[in-house]
Amino acid sequence: MRTSYARGSRTGIQMLTLTALNMNGPIYMNLNDIYDARYLRRSGTGYMIMLHAPFADWITMAGVALASGEIEVGAGRMLLIHNAAGLYIPDTRNYQANVIVAGLKADSSNTLRDSGILSLRGAYWDSVAGASKDRDAQIFHRMLSTTPTSELVFQIAGTSYLRVGDRGVKIDKVVFDPGSSVSINAGATYTLPTGTYYVNLGPNTVAEYFSDVDNAWFIVIPAGGKGIVISDGSNVRLRNTGTVAESSNVRRVL
Repeated sequence: MRTSYARGSRTGIQMLTLTALNMNGPIYMNLNDIYDARYLRRSGTGYMIMLHAPFADWITMAGVALASGEIEVGAGRMLLIHNAAGLYIPDTRNYQANVIVAGLKADSSNTLRDSGILSLRGAYWDSVAGASKDRDAQIFHRMLSTTPTSELVFQIAGTSYLRVGDRGVKIDKVVFDPGSSVSINAGATYTLPTGTYYVNLGPNTVAEYFSDVDNAWFIVIPAGGKGIVISDGSNVRLRNTGTVAESSNVRRVL
């Protein structure tokens, strides 16, 4: 259904004002500029508001069947903004912006409900299919128990990479550094920079840890060994106990 409207101007900006408009079908607006759209709503269980470009750099929607200043996108309702260069909430810096992506309410049969999903969609060219394919990254709030406990989940294409919650931080997928070869002269040392490392030592090279309590160096991985060491940038070193220079492999994991 199309609507009638009146155009006016305000400080040189084309303006369309629709007030308390009730419709039984979707509302389509193809405008060059939108200044003020108030109380756009559809009677029934759901509605759709579609704003097609080109339109103004900012839109004031003082209540979409809601309280002033609120826009709701929920079950059976959708706000589609096409060809927009950006979405600003709010359009000025005079108000604090809060965005809530809510899930369904819990009940006695469904005691845990996750939040809605924030999807960040990228695209790549599939040369085999000869078409553009979408790839989504998702962020959502997962409920774990009615205690309550929960976690913030970061996923790419449905695979979890990081989870942060009441139980702490869990890294589901770690991308390992391919590692580098470190050459150490006979009798010399190499101090590991800050980080966590997997080391594969040369036949005469040891990994040592400095104890502040004992004020001394202690071997934590013997010569030729392999293992994980955590360095603060000064307390872990590799020492070549041999008579010639040799190399060890150092791979940073965190």
